[in-house]
Amino acid sequence: MPSKKIRKTAFSEITPRTTVRGVSFADGRLAPFVDRTIRTGGIDERAPGYRWGDSVATTTLVFLCVRGSITFVSPRTPVRLGAGDWLALPAGPAGRYFMAEKHGAVLLWFHFEPGTEWDTACLTGRAAVRGGRIEFLHACMEALLSEYVTPGPAAREACGRLGGMILHYLRRELIPEDSPAQRSARERLAALWTRLHGELARPWTVRQMAELVHMSESHFARTVQGLYGMQPMRMLAGLRMEHAAALLRSTGSALETVAESCGYASAYAFSAAFLRHFGVRPGRYRRGGTAGKQA
Repeated sequence: MPSKKIRKTAFSEITPRTTVRGVSFADGRLAPFVDRTIRTGGIDERAPGYRWGDSVATTTLVFLCVRGSITFVSPRTPVRLGAGDWLALPAGPAGRYFMAEKHGAVLLWFHFEPGTEWDTACLTGRAAVRGGRIEFLHACMEALLSEYVTPGPAAREACGRLGGMILHYLRRELIPEDSPAQRSARERLAALWTRLHGELARPWTVRQMAELVHMSESHFARTVQGLYGMQPMRMLAGLRMEHAAALLRSTGSALETVAESCGYASAYAFSAAFLRHFGVRPGRYRRGGTAGKQA
């Protein structure tokens, strides 16, 4: 796809070892393609052994593996994605990268704005999930990229329809289908996480959180574990760490100030918690953000 044919917010990068094609999901000309919670999405084709990443991610990132396989490497245990798997990763520090395995890989990718509905699916992250609609998404994305560089009102209408289909399949893939009781619990918990996100400096307890959603402590803990795969205090710690990471990326605030705003009694306690969560100290995280590296 020659770059001179790419219109405005569509883009293409082609090198001897990789092809990346993408499009913005915030293009107001293409309603109902508009979704301002999704920055960009596209298709990667990576050669065997190709390595990319190693930068501070400021968005929630989802990779869906269409063909081949890749390995995600971080200070935690490496995660392998085969064809039909997807991986959701919250915004995070430098020192994380991806490596295409011996047969290369074809991947779909989407960058989501932090603090949106998609984060619910990505908070637990760091584990591959078996998908069921990746081939549908791939077909829709190929068609979208083709129509996007085609002039005329018919192509724009097709982009809107295809964009809507992509959003539909993404929601079906990434956000679990709940029973009525689960939907009610998820809605109450979503409101709770929003409340907590605005008051992370408070020394929250499980009892206080449970009272806000009108549950007993034991029922609250079971519900959070069932819906998010973790206990309430770990969920709260994740919210604090994501907020801390955002502050470190976007402000020059002292570590003591960041620690206090996230509910930690000292910069030392905060630094230790940040290291456990991200595998890197806050100061090093703040200095991160180098350009991606190739193998």
